[in-house]
Order: sequence, then structure tokens, then C-alpha cells
Amino acid sequence: MIFPFVITATAAALAAVVLFVVFLTANTAPQQAAGSVLAVALAAIPYIFARCVQIIVGAETERARHRELLAALKELGRATDNDAADRRA
Repeated sequence: MIFPFVITATAAALAAVVLFVVFLTANTAPQQAAGSVLAVALAAIPYIFARCVQIIVGAETERARHRELLAALKELGRATDNDAADRRA
């Protein structure tokens, strides 16, 4: 689970370097804008990927927990039904 965030941190550092180099070497505003967009893309795309992975893994964990709770509720319902049948008898 940590791997996507390592990639994100690496990409953010690379984006900072790209942005720094662009501002040092760009001669016009459009060149600065294009370099800035590239730096943002280098940082944003891995971040979005890491968040998607985190959400997917979290959803799986949540589904597993819900399955456990439903099984416990079904077992509790069976136990309650058995107690009610014993009282009637």
C-alpha cells in the first residue's frame, strides 16, 4: 500500500525539479506555461493513481467488514429464533 505513495513523492520531487529548470530556461511566457503544466501533470497523475488505489483497497476492507457484520447478525438472528422456540415449547 505504501508503493503508490512512494511513486507520488518521487514524482512530486521530479515535478519540482522540472518546474525549477523551466523557470530558469524558459524565454517566453508560453514556454513557462507549458513547463508548468508538465510539472503539474507529473505530480498530479501519480497522486490521483495513489488515491484511487487507496479508495479501492479501503472499499475492499469495508466490504469484508460488512460481510463479517452480516454473518454475525445472521447468527444472532438464529440464536434469537432458537431462544423464542424454546420459550414456546
